[in-house]
Amino acid sequence: MFEDSDGIIEKWWRKSVNIKQWIKKYGNYMVMPILIIITLILCYKYRSYIYLMNNPEELKEFISSFGYYGVIVFLLFQVLQVVIFFIPGEVMQVAGGWIYGTLGASGLSIIGINIASIFVFLISRKFGRPFVEKVVAKKQLDNIEKALSSKRLNLIVFLIYFLPGIPKDSSIFVCGISKISLKDFLIYSTLGRIPALVFSCYLGSSMISQNKVIIILLVSVVAIFGLIGLFKGEYLLKKLVKN
Repeated sequence: MFEDSDGIIEKWWRKSVNIKQWIKKYGNYMVMPILIIITLILCYKYRSYIYLMNNPEELKEFISSFGYYGVIVFLLFQVLQVVIFFIPGEVMQVAGGWIYGTLGASGLSIIGINIASIFVFLISRKFGRPFVEKVVAKKQLDNIEKALSSKRLNLIVFLIYFLPGIPKDSSIFVCGISKISLKDFLIYSTLGRIPALVFSCYLGSSMISQNKVIIILLVSVVAIFGLIGLFKGEYLLKKLVKN
């Protein structure tokens, strides 16, 4: 009886070891499909909320409906915007400025962005380049990676987040597999983000006063920078690589 039980235990142990080895060998390849499936399910289930995140006015009404808990909802949306990086962050910041004012929305946005950035950065560092290749387009990945190979790595990270048109959120994945530390990444990416972030929040706060002249001027500036980013973003990144 005891011999049989020992045999069963031994077989179970061997299977466990084999499973662990299999996970270790193929784990990196499993993570991305699982994340994509989960993301698609969540996007489908909560598609109405994703629509909200593309409409500042409706987003503002939705967040305000939670009263004091609206702060938590805003933070969650800001985290989601970074992780699912096809959602425009400017919409979040405009809505935030509309609700909480320039300083309040800027502070909350920085907190939410950095929470999400830590998560994305550490996931990328854990699973490496094979994982990042499944998330970021190859051409984009190669360009950002070349820029990050500079000896002045901190400056490059600052410029990536300061200059318009360079993909900010997808760059987090690439920074995660670079030589930069998490601490330096958070410092220099935040410093780079601040001007545009505060500007977007200020645009939102201007909605409160309903000063049409200021709103038109601010929207015009946003549109100009948006066009620069659209047509010159890749050029700016290539200039970073060359220099």
